Amino acid sequence: MALTNCTITASASVAKTAGQLLGTTSMLLTITPNTGYVVSASNFTNNTAATIEIQSIVLSDSDRGGTNENTVLVTVNLNPSYTMTAADLALVIDIDGAATLKTFSVAGTYDVNVGSNITPTASVNTAYSNSANLGTQETLFTKTLTAGSLYHFANTPTCTLNVSDTSSYSISTGTLVYNSSGDLTAITFTINYTYPNNNVTGDKIIFNASAVLTPATVPNTIYKAAVDTTDLAANTHLIYYYIWGASGATFDINVYHTLNTLLYGTGDFTGATKVKSLTSQVIDSTGTAKIPILIPKQTADKTYVLTLTGDLSNAIKTNFNSRIDTINQYADRTATFSVTQTGSTMTMPTTAASGSLVYRGKYNYSGVRVITDRTDDGSDISIRPRNAKIDFSFAIAKSAGKSLIFVYKRPLASDFTKLSSDGWVINIANEDIIITNDATSTVTVTVTGYIQQYGTANNTPVLDVDNFMLGSSVGSAPLESGIGSERETEYSISKAGYKNSEAACASAAFTSGIVDTVYATTATELAVWKFWATSDGGTSYDEYAPATDGLWYKFKKGAHGSSNDYFVAKVTDEQQIEKITKC
Repeated sequence: MALTNCTITASASVAKTAGQLLGTTSMLLTITPNTGYVVSASNFTNNTAATIEIQSIVLSDSDRGGTNENTVLVTVNLNPSYTMTAADLALVIDIDGAATLKTFSVAGTYDVNVGSNITPTASVNTAYSNSANLGTQETLFTKTLTAGSLYHFANTPTCTLNVSDTSSYSISTGTLVYNSSGDLTAITFTINYTYPNNNVTGDKIIFNASAVLTPATVPNTIYKAAVDTTDLAANTHLIYYYIWGASGATFDINVYHTLNTLLYGTGDFTGATKVKSLTSQVIDSTGTAKIPILIPKQTADKTYVLTLTGDLSNAIKTNFNSRIDTINQYADRTATFSVTQTGSTMTMPTTAASGSLVYRGKYNYSGVRVITDRTDDGSDISIRPRNAKIDFSFAIAKSAGKSLIFVYKRPLASDFTKLSSDGWVINIANEDIIITNDATSTVTVTVTGYIQQYGTANNTPVLDVDNFMLGSSVGSAPLESGIGSERETEYSISKAGYKNSEAACASAAFTSGIVDTVYATTATELAVWKFWATSDGGTSYDEYAPATDGLWYKFKKGAHGSSNDYFVAKVTDEQQIEKITKC
């Protein structure tokens, strides 16, 4: 039996008495298409070998063949004159054939919202439609917008999708057309579509554009200039200065370093690539000039000032008779990680137990891209990622006089300082800070993550371990300390708040029935215990929030004072335990 893109009922059965004729008896098998396919009886063939037990096999459609609702019914008619044997009969039915792909359709309209002096003119609700098999990718249509003679697009035209599923559409633009002044005059949008597993209607696509009058070109005048002033990393860079003007217009470019050292401008560039002189340049018949500028590798921060002089129009002058642009180049930046504590219950390490604490990389203001070249219209043609993986650990030991270190809450990324200062973007998730060897004399803190962006200055992120663990004089971790263990344990808490742990420990003993109760919620750490107050002697509880942030409360282990182990905890106004100490 060979069936493609469909399945058939595994079996069918009928009960008959041995020694009796089968009589008029039929069994039904059903062929069902796979997702995205349809079946028709005409696409299947009965190739079952002739046998005395079967009179005939009939293939039929349950609905109209090839529709979404249709299945193929395989009716097996048994030989009415056949006498049932004492043993069960097993009949093999051989049906061969294949389901076919479904055909789906898309139908919608588009609007062209354009002003005057643009081809085509404005229109609304122009219909488009087509159909194809599931997963087919095709171009539905293209739309070219062209500014009229003496006009151009001040802003690039847009194509907006107002559709049920944007993932089915993709929009690409063809070659952009510019005039001699470097202004955009024509753009072509190509609307591509991938057919999903359903018919689509009512989609709307909107094209928007407006054109402005192109100023008349003044003879021997430079009317437009552009250079990429994106901050640069310390390595060598080749950037381009773009200039548009009338044929015959002249210009000079000088590149200064810290405003007083002339790097280039009096002759040919020096460096890996020789380029033409930057003085007494003349715009040729194309009306454009593309000037390469080699920025050398640096070991310290540098600022470059590019000064353009010559036959400049007033519109592009920024400083009297010149145009000035500034580019910053930054040396490599480092991030050096460390740990600290406010108290003195632990010994802070100065070196890593594993991995590196220092990460060095190229400063890159744009985050994860380094521009290696530009096209004539100033767009990027090469980018590459610059991420740095973070992976190190600290071994933190207890201080002298302490028995062990215990973790009283889960560490958070917010326990680090300077993850996003001075342009740095350092990504460390809460789950990337791992604690091992809890409740021992030495605890290991492991940190992973990555540097997405190097900042403008060297960075020293610091992890404050006081936020989640401390050294203790207790021989074992109090209150079943730990992270993520499964528990639902009850403890008593005094209602009064104290200004410090000593006052809480010295407070009077608990009075039966006049205490609050704290619960450790299943599958959470100590830091998210909720506070509750008894309302009827201990059979039910109402939510109770401490009134003042930072007060200490006294605990007694066990339900309603059944144990004499006392503890105190500092509580935040978010009803979270901040620190726990045994009395």
